[in-house]
Amino acid sequence: MTLAQAYFLLAALLALPGVLLLTRAGREVLKAFPRSQAASYLLFGAATLWFLYGLSQMGEADLAGIPRSALLGAFGAAGVAAFVVLPDLLAVRGLAGLLLLTARPVLDAGFGKLPHSLALAGVTYALIFAALFFGTAPYLLRDWISAVTATPRRARVAGAAFLVVSGVCLGFGLA
Repeated sequence: MTLAQAYFLLAALLALPGVLLLTRAGREVLKAFPRSQAASYLLFGAATLWFLYGLSQMGEADLAGIPRSALLGAFGAAGVAAFVVLPDLLAVRGLAGLLLLTARPVLDAGFGKLPHSLALAGVTYALIFAALFFGTAPYLLRDWISAVTATPRRARVAGAAFLVVSGVCLGFGLA
């Protein structure tokens, strides 16, 4: 991934909630997101598959002598069990997992490219913090969405903030 592609990816990730917050229908989609079963299957399933793929690509030294098939089976079973044991707010956990998995290639794209990668690193670390925060307490994202969408003005301000940061990332990607 190039530095420009990393900036474009961040711009797209931040534009999505920004656009959704600007319309009534988008706000309804956001309100339904934390408990959406379809979003849970898509996001948590994708995060689980991406994690298992990364595990399958690790070198033997990284596995600490544990058989790869045992690790793949254990983590695959844990991913499937999450749909049975923790189905509530699983979409938020899946989004958090995908954000954390996305952070590595994005940060790698900016490695050694100072000062051009400072904004990339800042936005990415903010997303990492948000992913860790909301991934460990997914009900807080549900509550944040409720608070932001309580009035159209709040939603427009939050949406505009997301779009401004998205525009900054897009600008750096084009520069």
